[in-house]
Amino acid sequence: MQRRLAGLVKEWNVRGWCAIVAAILLSVAAGCPDKAATGPARLSFAGQDITVAVPGGSGFPTAWELPIQEWSAQTNAHCTIREYDPAIALASPEKLIADGDDLVLLPLNRLGDIMGLDAGSGISTLAEVPETMRSESNLNWLDLFQGLREQVASRGKRPLVLPIAAPVLVVYFREDLLKQANLSPPRTWAEYDQLVNSLDRWAPGLTVVEPWSESFRATMFLARAAPLVKHPSQYSLFWDIETGTPLIDTPGFAKALDASRLAIKKMPPDVLTHVPADCRCEILAGRAALAIGYEAGPRASGVVFCPTGESASSAKVDRTPSMQIGFCRLPGTTEAFHLSNKRWESIPGGDVNFVSLTGFGGMCAAVLAHSAPAERDSAWHLLRTLAGGDLSTVLPAGTRTPCRESHVGLPANWTGDELQDAERYKYLNAVSQTLRDTRLVTEMPVPGHAEFREALRDGVTSVLSGMAEPEPALKSVATRWQTIAKRRGGAWKIRDAYRASLGLSPKE
Repeated sequence: MQRRLAGLVKEWNVRGWCAIVAAILLSVAAGCPDKAATGPARLSFAGQDITVAVPGGSGFPTAWELPIQEWSAQTNAHCTIREYDPAIALASPEKLIADGDDLVLLPLNRLGDIMGLDAGSGISTLAEVPETMRSESNLNWLDLFQGLREQVASRGKRPLVLPIAAPVLVVYFREDLLKQANLSPPRTWAEYDQLVNSLDRWAPGLTVVEPWSESFRATMFLARAAPLVKHPSQYSLFWDIETGTPLIDTPGFAKALDASRLAIKKMPPDVLTHVPADCRCEILAGRAALAIGYEAGPRASGVVFCPTGESASSAKVDRTPSMQIGFCRLPGTTEAFHLSNKRWESIPGGDVNFVSLTGFGGMCAAVLAHSAPAERDSAWHLLRTLAGGDLSTVLPAGTRTPCRESHVGLPANWTGDELQDAERYKYLNAVSQTLRDTRLVTEMPVPGHAEFREALRDGVTSVLSGMAEPEPALKSVATRWQTIAKRRGGAWKIRDAYRASLGLSPKE
């Protein structure tokens, strides 16, 4: 009898341990999908019902219909797409995070608002990208351009969002005319100004255009100001990371605004209504020799998703034949203002201080932390399925920009049809240089982004219209920023949200 009992116990232990091991393997498989686990037999997400929120009017339900149907057939999970009104992203960004959503496409320029929901609560709104999902066979995290990966997609060492569009401004220039005049593309704003001032000699009859429309004015100003303000040895740019005091009225911003005012006087009056797509049209049509803008991809007539009210011409561009267009990253500076030392300092080693701006448009994908663990697993797996390859087959035109090293080898997927093959590679080179740089900064990544941007726009407008000088105009902007911060919970909340965007812990 004792031997029989011992045998039964032994048999139960073997079966029991096998069941436990099998359960563990199924659990690991559910959370750690790989290429071999995506076949029709994969049933680990059976019964899961997840909701994906996407901006309305952007074409995602149509573009994603077949990939989602295939994913559902393979996993036995169900997916619902919810379209939200993009105007909500401007007026009430917190409403983008609905209780029933699991995976959401967020406007990149509203990420600060979403992250600001976490301030002081100790609860994260966005789920961290699981380590297993960062592998090459899943979301291929290390394939993202380094600056974009570290400065935009992560908070410190915590990867939180997957960028799918992160536009950056670049300089378009008439390469054929520069070569004829034995001139080089500008590396600094000083060299850029020299080209503007000598335009009659190397490009007679042509113009220089920059996007200074009301809707894009704040962004263009910040893009010009960033390298003058962001000293290599300091974190602070928009706000003081110790006190939360606005820095928009410091000498670097004032110098940039004065330089912008002088430069605009040498441009056609229409630049005050131009968005980036308009500037692109001007150089492709042969009317401009220098332009600042970006590519929105093939067959895309508008701007990359950017809920800030701007619009762009949808007219087809008739490109001037026989011209050659070159591209370079936005210029930098050879000096920057040091806030602690309160003085202008040359960049060490005679280097150029390239500090480029992103986050003024574009989108990112995120999984919400409030979802149940099983739903988060399903959402990550769906995102991994949708984000596979180069993204160009599952993202509608006008909603994507190059974000990865692997995109550099596929320039036709990311540039307009008017560009020649060699020009496309040059454009991708300028973009990749910008997004690899870890000095990359996000446009005012805090709660109230739209309000801060509006106040800055008004201040810049007062200078460009001749109603105010740069220093008093920016002091007025700083005062409005303080009022906005107070209305949004205090300077400490803006400070801690800004610190979080830089990967710093809250101030004690």
